[in-house]
Amino acid sequence: MATIKEIAKRAGVSPSTVSRVLRGKGRVSSETKERILRIAKELGYSPNVSARALVTGRTSTVGFLIHPRQSLDSGSFYGEILAGVEKETNAFGFHLIFSTQVSEDLPPMVKERRIDGLIIAGCDIPKELIFAVREQGIPLVLVDYHLDKVDSVFTDNIGGAYEAVTHLIRLGHKKIGFICEWFDDLSFAERFKGYKLALEDNGL
Repeated sequence: MATIKEIAKRAGVSPSTVSRVLRGKGRVSSETKERILRIAKELGYSPNVSARALVTGRTSTVGFLIHPRQSLDSGSFYGEILAGVEKETNAFGFHLIFSTQVSEDLPPMVKERRIDGLIIAGCDIPKELIFAVREQGIPLVLVDYHLDKVDSVFTDNIGGAYEAVTHLIRLGHKKIGFICEWFDDLSFAERFKGYKLALEDNGL
């Protein structure tokens, strides 16, 4: 396995410069940074995560939690989200671990402090679990779900459904159905609300 000293020798810089680049710290010219990262990749450099965690108190790892009933297949909604998360964590030199272990208890990766931050995807994760994670002081982001006082990234389900139904009505359609898997899913419930609002606003 390549070491920081080997990368530094090949790149013609000091080990401290290589260390700063690999940690994303300090000011280094873009040209030097690109050269160091390229050489590190060529040499198959892999940071010692355990050693880094002992020194910095950080694991450089992001967790991804999702309910087991959600599909992570390639091309699926959450599969694409997971792929995007993995791409970005890798770009920033972070590792990604994901879990479908959803229960009333905290996930092991949270209990054991193996992550620096957590992404929870979907609206079928118990609120109690989400708030319990937040109480641990771990940075948390919800995807495709939203709760008060919790950072979230989500779509406008009500507005989207409203616009879709309105578009069909403008095309002359009057008998417009709504199909979903279950109404206990917040996303589906919000879309149904948008669907009904559009029908009501158009006298249908």
